[in-house]
Amino acid sequence: MGSVDDKEEGSEREGGKQHSEQLRGGASIRLGPIPSSSHPRANSSESHPVSWHTLQMLSLTESEVALRSGRVAAATSRDVVVAIGPEAASYLHGQVSQNIEALAVGDSAWTLLLEPAGRVTAWTRVSRLSDEEFWLDVDAGVGAVMLARLERFKLRTKATFELRADAPSVAVRGADAPSVDELRTALAVAAGSETSFVIADLGWPKSVGADVIGLDPTTVADLLDLELGDSSVVELERIEAGRPAMGREFAEKTIPAETGVVDRSTDFAKGCYVGQELVARIDSRGNNTPRTVHPASMTSVEPPAPGAELTLDGAVVGTVTSATARADGVAALVSVKRGVEIPAVLQVDINGVLVDIAVAAMDWA
Repeated sequence: MGSVDDKEEGSEREGGKQHSEQLRGGASIRLGPIPSSSHPRANSSESHPVSWHTLQMLSLTESEVALRSGRVAAATSRDVVVAIGPEAASYLHGQVSQNIEALAVGDSAWTLLLEPAGRVTAWTRVSRLSDEEFWLDVDAGVGAVMLARLERFKLRTKATFELRADAPSVAVRGADAPSVDELRTALAVAAGSETSFVIADLGWPKSVGADVIGLDPTTVADLLDLELGDSSVVELERIEAGRPAMGREFAEKTIPAETGVVDRSTDFAKGCYVGQELVARIDSRGNNTPRTVHPASMTSVEPPAPGAELTLDGAVVGTVTSATARADGVAALVSVKRGVEIPAVLQVDINGVLVDIAVAAMDWA
């Protein structure tokens, strides 16, 4: 990233300071440094993804410690579809499972974009920037598919859609992560610029934090007074929280009820939307579709590859959908056939050796 001229930087920060005082009475937060501790797979020569931050990046050790007991920021990316127009709200309201027309400016909500038959095109988070502008962010690589689906039924609608693939995003996570309101205060300097960005809450049980989408990670890290952490800590938090990802827990033939996202992503009183019939039918039956996505753990030092087969007494009963290393072994999400009684100890092949993997029932509370 190019450096900012000292004069421009001083002017921008002064303008942001004034903006902050107008919004929050001059309130601000400083996110202090995180203590380090040992990690069984971390050492001084450990390699990490390239950081955009001008300061040294936190190690895997420090990043995981921060996740457990403090706060950490990590550079990621999200695909974003920007919807703008006088009919953007009404059109989106009829396309997704969430109540878009009731969504307040500045708020975000998870929602399902479905095919007419009820299969999942995208599990996306929609944020309202104004009466006529919405951002729908989704896992990187899914944006083009989501855009094509949104364009499919747009006939004589006064709304435009724009794909911003791999939009820069900063994931702020941790037991002591700041709230969305605190982040807005801390990032008020950027709010005074011409750059549009979104601060979107995770909105998920056991998850604390938010995503800052559309700002350069260097800018966010500087304004929050944080070093960027290892990006793998974002995946670790997602897996431990049981939050599904497109292309992993959401596969080609996944129905929404199998992943546990329906109650958090659907307004059952909003009226009709594309793909509603399957969701409504399952809900009318008590929404008792067996969950096929479950958390799992291993003491192995090496995570199994996504797609690795799970076996029970020699028979294939499922697959690993996501896995990553952590201090005490491996955290994973797995998809298991409905006939398997959970909890269960299954086996997975790692480099030709069968290793135990403990599968637990997901606590969705």
